[in-house]
Amino acid sequence: MLIAVNTYAQSTIIAGDLQNPFDVIGNLPPNYGWAQQFTIASGTWNVTAAEVYVGNQYPGLPSVPVVQIRSDAAGNIPGDTLFGTFTMNPNNIPAWEFGVNHLAAVSAPADSSISLGSGTYWLCMMNLAAPNSYCAIDVGFADASPMQQSGAAGNLINVARLATWNGQSFSSFTPGIADQSLLVQLDGRLPIPELSTWTLAGVGAFSLLAFRRKSANYFFARAANRFPIAFHIDIGT
Repeated sequence: MLIAVNTYAQSTIIAGDLQNPFDVIGNLPPNYGWAQQFTIASGTWNVTAAEVYVGNQYPGLPSVPVVQIRSDAAGNIPGDTLFGTFTMNPNNIPAWEFGVNHLAAVSAPADSSISLGSGTYWLCMMNLAAPNSYCAIDVGFADASPMQQSGAAGNLINVARLATWNGQSFSSFTPGIADQSLLVQLDGRLPIPELSTWTLAGVGAFSLLAFRRKSANYFFARAANRFPIAFHIDIGT
C-alpha cells in the first residue's frame, strides 16, 4: 500500500508584526508604495500569502493593490530583484466611512510559487492604480517594530526600516515616530525534510528482511502440514 505524504508542514508565520498595536495610518495614493524590511531567520519557506493592514478605500474608486517581495539593496531600500507578488482583491479592502478609520488585515494569495531562504528582504505594499485616478487607500502602522517568525526565538528586526516608492524609484524613509513599521505578515510552510538516502536504504533492507522471515515461516508451516510429525508420549503409572 502506498501512502501519500504531505511534503509541507502546517501553515505558519514566516515574518510578521500584525500582533503589534495599530498606531497611525499612512496614505497610499495611486502609483505609490510603502515598503517594510523583514528578515527570515532560518529555513527555506514556501510563501503562500501576504497580509497588510489597509482600508479607507473610497467607494467607486477601487485601487490596484499589489504586494511585492523584493531583495535588499544598499541604502536601506528595496532592490531590483522581484521574488514574487500577491494581488489583492480591491473588493476586500474596507471602504471609507466618515469619522472612522476603517482598516483591517487583508490577505492575498501568492500569484505564483515563491520560495525564500534565510536572509533580508522587503515587503512592498504598492498601489498600481493610474496616476491622477484618485484611487487611494490607507495603510496601517504599528508603534513598535519587532517582527516575529514562528519557531524562531527573539525579534527578527528591532529597528524599523521603511522606504517609499514614487512610481519610479525607492527612497529610504525615516518615520516621525521611532520604531514605526507597516502592519504586515507573510504566511507560508516550511518543507518537511526529505529522508536521506541512507535512511531510505535502511527502510528497504528492513522490509526485505521482514519479507524473507515471513516467507520462511510460510514454508515451514506448509511443510508441517504436508509431513505431520507423530508424537508418542508414555505416561508412567
